[in-house]
Amino acid sequence: MPANVPYPGSTESGRVLSHVRALLRNTKIVESSEIPELSDKGLRARRILRVASPLIPPGYLVLELTDSSGRPLANLAMTAEGQFVMLEDARGPEMPRPLALDDAAGGC
Repeated sequence: MPANVPYPGSTESGRVLSHVRALLRNTKIVESSEIPELSDKGLRARRILRVASPLIPPGYLVLELTDSSGRPLANLAMTAEGQFVMLEDARGPEMPRPLALDDAAGGC
């Protein structure tokens, strides 16, 4: 199903945030996630990560979403074409995340 986003395929940060706003406006993600702050006009992306994946070619984007004051709200994964992949609630205490891949994977 094609996504209804303004700039399909773009990975420019302002355009990706426009995709997120379109997804949140045109789906029931806010209601089902129980994160009402996602509908806030002050929604920001603290960081956008590009992830390569053979399962979702050519990969997907993970956005760390914050409110206007910088408080973490959620991590949202989506394709560059604007298809929703998943959402993680980030409103709780921030968990330290190691930068070393071996540490992040638990030494696997």
